[in-house]
Amino acid sequence: MGNETMKDVVIIGNGIAGVTAAETIRKEDTQVNITIIDREKYPVYYKPMLSKFIGQDKLPSTFFVRKETWYEENSIRLMSEYEVTDIDDSKRQVYITNGHDETSLHYDKLIIAAGSYCFVPPIENNHLENVFTLRTYDDALRIKQVMKEHHKATVIGGGLLGLELAAQLHQAGMEVTVVEIMERLLPIQLDQKGAEILENGFDVERMNVLKGTGVKRFLGDKKVTGVETIDGHTIESDLVMISAGVRIDPKIAKMLDLDFDKAIIVNKHMQTSKEHIYACGDCVCFEGHNFAIWPEALSQGQVAGQNVVGKNEAYEHFVPSTILHAMGLNIFSIGEMEVDEDEEGISILNYENKNAGIYKRMNFKEDVLIGGILVNDQRKAKFLLKGIKEGAALKDLYEVLQ
Repeated sequence: MGNETMKDVVIIGNGIAGVTAAETIRKEDTQVNITIIDREKYPVYYKPMLSKFIGQDKLPSTFFVRKETWYEENSIRLMSEYEVTDIDDSKRQVYITNGHDETSLHYDKLIIAAGSYCFVPPIENNHLENVFTLRTYDDALRIKQVMKEHHKATVIGGGLLGLELAAQLHQAGMEVTVVEIMERLLPIQLDQKGAEILENGFDVERMNVLKGTGVKRFLGDKKVTGVETIDGHTIESDLVMISAGVRIDPKIAKMLDLDFDKAIIVNKHMQTSKEHIYACGDCVCFEGHNFAIWPEALSQGQVAGQNVVGKNEAYEHFVPSTILHAMGLNIFSIGEMEVDEDEEGISILNYENKNAGIYKRMNFKEDVLIGGILVNDQRKAKFLLKGIKEGAALKDLYEVLQ
């Protein structure tokens, strides 16, 4: 396919959303010029694997999603280690710098796939050395180097990434404490029973968990030596990992005067409030949702790429699912967990086999599946995935409990 009115597409971001958009465009149009701008120096890699890499000796062979040669082979220009400094939409120009050279790029269509950054709460002394967030490959390399020389770690945040980090640090031989401000671990993905099973796994592995409290300050002069919690606990620690969720930098949206509400607002075609500018991945909000997870970014990148070349593809609402392998447990969670059992129309099915360590739960609304949990029985995950997608009724899903 060719598009005579479109010669230049610029993509901001070399994550899976941006690369998938570029790949989709190239399959449809062999003539258009595609340029990807990215702060990092690496080809696209599998970011969900970063936490697992922390506890491993070697980089997994599947870590890099595309080889460095892929860009040239597909006639895609990758401008690594460049930062966007300004965008003049009236001239269709993106201004960038690598710290030494400044240049500008023309675009007919622009795709923003700039990702997100790790939120760092306003904790006193969060500038101390050996206080980390994990968002990039370079972050992981720095953390692995520090781990070689230290023995006690604190993880701030008991969500999915925080628990994966805790498990990997523990596996690497560190003494680990997890601090979670909510009253249970994985508060979004699990109910009380599921969280209790997970926390028992931490007890078995002799990992410390503090719930229902936050961090007041980090202790130390130059390097962190400990963590003081709001309720008065002091945790000796020479490495701290902050896993408190992600945020979206509004800078690019402000440059372009795009509609923004904690993320760039897009329609079902991944168009922003300016129809020639698209956005996808962690940096966007579609119908009030921004899950900031890999499958969502990949799907949105495909839709953005298709529509940039003139297709009429619509993004389908995404139902997030979670898989956690840690503390000897396999946990699968999908859809809505926070439901009021007394609300009209809500029904719940659950099953527990304490001897086998198995727990299952399904939430229904008006007899339609809206969420589910599986602990140590992921064989049934396919039924929940299909059930959520097709809006399965309670009578169709009794086999999940068997």
